[in-house]
Amino acid sequence: MHIRTHALALSCPHCLHRSFSLEAPCSTRSRPRRLAPRLASPRIPPTTCPTLVALRSGSCANANCKLTFSPSELPVAAAGKPADVKAKAAKKAALKGTNSTSVRKVRTSVSFHRPKTLALARSPRYPRKSVNHLPRMDQFRTIQHPLNTETAMKKIEENNTLVFIVDLKSNKRQIKEAVKKLYDVEALKIRTLIRPDGKKKAYVRLTADHDALDVANKVSRRVELFPVEVLVLIVILVLQIGFI
Repeated sequence: MHIRTHALALSCPHCLHRSFSLEAPCSTRSRPRRLAPRLASPRIPPTTCPTLVALRSGSCANANCKLTFSPSELPVAAAGKPADVKAKAAKKAALKGTNSTSVRKVRTSVSFHRPKTLALARSPRYPRKSVNHLPRMDQFRTIQHPLNTETAMKKIEENNTLVFIVDLKSNKRQIKEAVKKLYDVEALKIRTLIRPDGKKKAYVRLTADHDALDVANKVSRRVELFPVEVLVLIVILVLQIGFI
């Protein structure tokens, strides 16, 4: 058996006699047609309403209605919260505060990036090369020969700078290391350019504790001694062949 209700208003299932109302009647279009005047005032609490007491006893308040039903089929008003639950809620609100703040993520870029994931070091099962290759750009390949033109000599005397023709694929770090290994001097700054003939020229400025003129003299001696030694060896070989 179903009891027709509307906005918490209880009616008899047989004669549709409205017995009591817990709230004010609803003003929606789905409001059922009232067949009898409301007996109980909406302001009367449901526990003291005589009509509700009569309905809970299992009989309708309408004198012409002879229908009876069990009290378990009637809706029961929801009980209020216990005092301890309200006290705990009030305590929590007092400690936390009523004004809650939320933090919004601030974006400073218009692009989205994937997160940085863990990149483990390689641990190969076996070496891919049995013997590692020697350095391909060593000091002898990096520096090909020094320049002794008038402009180069002017750089040596006035700016404490040496001028070299270097390998086309060498960089400034390799040139600095090559000068350190070959001539045992420290370079302060290195500037490079590509000449119109396709060769690469490097200006190596030395530190204040090194004199570019002295270094250039040492370099020229080495260059001059090389052909003399070659001539001596050739003469010795010719003499040995002549004696044979």
